[in-house]
Amino acid sequence: MELEGAADLVLEVVSKSSVRKDTVLLRDLYFKAGIPEYWLVDVRDGAMSFEILQRTPEGYVAVPLVDGWVASKVLGKRFQLQRKNDPLGHPQFVVGVSA
Repeated sequence: MELEGAADLVLEVVSKSSVRKDTVLLRDLYFKAGIPEYWLVDVRDGAMSFEILQRTPEGYVAVPLVDGWVASKVLGKRFQLQRKNDPLGHPQFVVGVSA
């Protein structure tokens, strides 16, 4: 099987060893590849950041939050990242989906 063309979206999860790569280098490469949406998740050190970046002629622009939700044009739905704790108190991150 052979696939041609760019992906519709890419999701990157930032790690301590990949901050610059995920937030700068890959962002530029994905833009050059024509990828319409770039999702960026960062939950390092207890912080929580979830962005959907949409491609414009000038570069990627973050989709604004509306009532705690961020919309994906590619998937036609709204999403939010929530932090919950499991029974042992360990953090879990859950993605909510809404029409």
